[in-house]
Amino acid sequence: MSQDHTEYRSRLGKVAIATSHIERQRNDSSDWEILERNFPDQLIADQVHFSNIKQVTYTEGSTYPYIEFELEDVNKKMFFSIGDPYKEIFKELKERLAAYRQAYQ
Repeated sequence: MSQDHTEYRSRLGKVAIATSHIERQRNDSSDWEILERNFPDQLIADQVHFSNIKQVTYTEGSTYPYIEFELEDVNKKMFFSIGDPYKEIFKELKERLAAYRQAYQ
């Protein structure tokens, strides 16, 4: 993970938001087995560069809330567990994404 970033703890693995991207280091949580059975790996976001994001939203699921990234060719989801700080992650993500767009687009 990059040096200029903020890290958050999640039951599904650490999430870091840097000045140019968001990424997750998956852990060995058994929740991943459930998620991988229901969502193809190519639709799960482990790392997304801000330059690829067209739009970002979050959904409060009953078991697995997620942040959804609308990219050029596909939508990807970064899942969280209930109790994870996904609202704070989403807020910081939106702020860093806006700063990135202002600087680079």
